[in-house]
Amino acid sequence: MSPSTLTLGGMTPAEQGNPLPTRKLKSSPFNAILSILKRFAAAVQASQEARAKRVVLPYLARMPDDDLAALGYTSAQISTLRTYRHLPVVRWV
Repeated sequence: MSPSTLTLGGMTPAEQGNPLPTRKLKSSPFNAILSILKRFAAAVQASQEARAKRVVLPYLARMPDDDLAALGYTSAQISTLRTYRHLPVVRWV
């Protein structure tokens, strides 16, 4: 697909004076349930990411600097990771 196809001949609809239409969702029981489920899923995801970080940080803190640099960590991030070196490593993972 060419870039001109995506921009309608070089100009976006907003540049042509035709703003994109916005659609308001009507308040309904389905939308309320959907909103609750989205918030619940976001909370579960945040919880799992925090747990994963707690489990992984001690392992990362014990890795050599060269390996961490190969993974893309900067020297500032490596020094921050070293503060977690004292945390116990979970053996059952």
